Amino acid sequence: MKKLCHVMLSLLFMLFFPSCGNDEVENVLNVGEMMRLEGEFVSVMDNQSCEVCNNVGEFVSVVGKDTYKTGPKIDFNRSAVVVIKDTSSSGVSDIEAAFEMVEGRCEIKVSVTKDYTTVVEPWCVALVVPRVESDNTNLYIDYNF
Repeated sequence: MKKLCHVMLSLLFMLFFPSCGNDEVENVLNVGEMMRLEGEFVSVMDNQSCEVCNNVGEFVSVVGKDTYKTGPKIDFNRSAVVVIKDTSSSGVSDIEAAFEMVEGRCEIKVSVTKDYTTVVEPWCVALVVPRVESDNTNLYIDYNF
């Protein structure tokens, strides 16, 4: 009976006091995922342009250390990031980006949904793609309401 009591106490203890662990889930962007970027660097890039970043150094040189430190992490061993920038003639309510590999080239399609405000709005996104060279990318930007 004493043994059963110890077992029951142990089970209750494990039930109410789970083991300590690293509950913090690392925010990692996977291939095909996109994040919207904000910051001063947006004005440095040309409109309707993209920069392919195949390592942390290239990414930091485009987006800056602060954006890299506070944003999601990227596994540059398996993927690259394409930073895309343009300016909308009106406000932007949504941006979607996707890629497709066609004959060894990375075809990037960005769909920007504008709103009816009269504010000229620069925007910038980062899209995670498989490792690719910058001369093997095509960028298509589509605007709609």
